Amino acid sequence: MRENRTHGSEGGEGNTPSRPLSDVVLRNERHQPFYIELFFSREFSGTVKGLVYCLRFVTPFDEGHNHKKLGRQFYERWIHPNFHTQYPLTKLAVKSAGDYRNCMIVDLPFFFEKEVVPHLDNTEIALGLEQVLLGADQLEEGTFDGKKDLRINPHGFEEFGNGNCAEKTLSCGQKEKVGEVPSCWEKTGNCLVSHFGVGSQGIKGYGKDLFACLTANYDMPALCFYQGSDGCCCRLPLPFVDLQPKELDLFEKWRDLNQRRFR
Repeated sequence: MRENRTHGSEGGEGNTPSRPLSDVVLRNERHQPFYIELFFSREFSGTVKGLVYCLRFVTPFDEGHNHKKLGRQFYERWIHPNFHTQYPLTKLAVKSAGDYRNCMIVDLPFFFEKEVVPHLDNTEIALGLEQVLLGADQLEEGTFDGKKDLRINPHGFEEFGNGNCAEKTLSCGQKEKVGEVPSCWEKTGNCLVSHFGVGSQGIKGYGKDLFACLTANYDMPALCFYQGSDGCCCRLPLPFVDLQPKELDLFEKWRDLNQRRFR
């Protein structure tokens, strides 16, 4: 179930970069470093016809020290319904090794096709980056009462300070879009979310405790695991700002596959 990933110059094949690639300054003058992963998804590509990749935004919270203690503190705030209402695309995750083990992630799958009109356009990219930066900053500021602010060689980037960047970004091209909220999905802001239970046995290959959920969140594209009252649960979020039928088909098949897998 773990995906192979290819990174830029700061990380070799299958390795996460040892340091974030960029650091932005938000309008509240706090910093939020992040890096980007791009990897071919065998799981997605095996679900639908065609080659499917995943664009992943990752923003770290710490450099790996006391990652379990920090992870629990972050989780208590991240799991709150108000946070998910505001930032539904975000996943709290823990890497199994390396620096910056506690991190927040947004996954955006896209199809690799020789078409004039792309399936992943700038409205979705803007929404994903906005949510991971603002969501992580809110989580970090609340957890540490504003006393901690991880920063690395900052560059100003004011667009991500007001929570409406995606609304101001133009969609590219003319294409068929999903206009109505499909059944089995809930609309939350500019996103759709579907939920399903994993069961008392937990996540196959990981377990059922908190860190099994958070580690699986890093390893499995788009799926977002958390602890519910009856064991592990999962939600699957996707952007609704520029959703096309082919993208919806991928997410619905990916959801149904994993519902069967974890029964």
